[in-house]
Amino acid sequence: MKKIKIRYLMSVLIALVLFICLFSLSTKAQAFKRVAKNDKIIPFTLKNLAGQTVSIDSYQGKSALAIVFWKYPSERCIDEMSILQELYNQYKDKGFEVIAVYSPATSNGVGDEEMSKMYEVIADKNYSFQVFIDTDLNIYNKYGVLTFPSLALVSKDGTVFEIMAGFPKFSGKKNLTNSVLSMLGIEVPKKESLVKGYQPDKKAERYYGIAKRMYNSAFYGKAESNLNQAIAIDTAYADAYALLGNVFSKKGNVELAEKNFKLSLELDTTNAETYFDYGIFCRDRDMGECAQAEFEKVLALNPDSGNGHYGLGTMYRIQKKYDEAISEFEEAIRIFEENKNGEPNLNLAHTYYELGIIAGELKQEDKSLTKLAQANILYKNVISNLISVE
Repeated sequence: MKKIKIRYLMSVLIALVLFICLFSLSTKAQAFKRVAKNDKIIPFTLKNLAGQTVSIDSYQGKSALAIVFWKYPSERCIDEMSILQELYNQYKDKGFEVIAVYSPATSNGVGDEEMSKMYEVIADKNYSFQVFIDTDLNIYNKYGVLTFPSLALVSKDGTVFEIMAGFPKFSGKKNLTNSVLSMLGIEVPKKESLVKGYQPDKKAERYYGIAKRMYNSAFYGKAESNLNQAIAIDTAYADAYALLGNVFSKKGNVELAEKNFKLSLELDTTNAETYFDYGIFCRDRDMGECAQAEFEKVLALNPDSGNGHYGLGTMYRIQKKYDEAISEFEEAIRIFEENKNGEPNLNLAHTYYELGIIAGELKQEDKSLTKLAQANILYKNVISNLISVE
């Protein structure tokens, strides 16, 4: 019934899509309803685990203060707090402080079992920063926490420097670390470019270029023929094997598709695009472990890969790990939006569609409509672009 409902919503959206303003739909993940970047932080006073009453005002003047709202159980909360602990160990002498505000499951306070689990996490992870319990969810409501974890980085004058919603598995550490370093006035290390010694044969490149045009125009037979020519000239041409894998995938030849993807990755273990393509190939054939492993390799190579976050998000959605899926999809949207090159992005459309599906599964019909409407607009843009190119 839920799938039927989503299909119905999609049909309604097609009729309504021309009346929806693209810019009225939020594309940025939100952490709080009542706290935003450049705001003055909302003050509060809570008791820490030792029973001492502490005011946030006592942290005024610190170069960088992280306020993180967390709950149990949440793997993403634990992941983020572990990174915060690493940063705290390294930079507390330079003025970095962390406040972790625990939000109970209900406003009735923390039950004995929940309290035991919370202490177990703190002990197991060796958190040495201050942890507070928001017993009646008063601070949670003051800030309007929308997801877990939600984090505010506060500068020494009490202004919110950065807001972070969720904690993407691969890019989360980099984004958080870079923000903290920036606040502390420490230069962010630059990523070194990968320089490959291999250069494909020029004649093979020409065949590959023709093959790519044929593939993009859905002439898979002609693409295969030109790729075979390229590989005959240069047997170490990894990109040619990868494209041939996609060709065989489109033609339904699973065995040859998988063989060529693997040949490509044996020749070039640094090509995130090929790992992504192979991940999609695996996912679409219900090879879940293979797909997730390939998407994780994409993000290990490039934590800022929108495609990688999108792919990993689809795996979490399939597994019904909705919090993790939403976190990955929102990170994918952030990256896709920041790296627009003027052309419509099909995977950005897919990402909004996936969020719409999740919202439908969670019976959040208004949210589902919004996300699916955005997806429809983006799909139309992609189709229009393809027609204009033709």
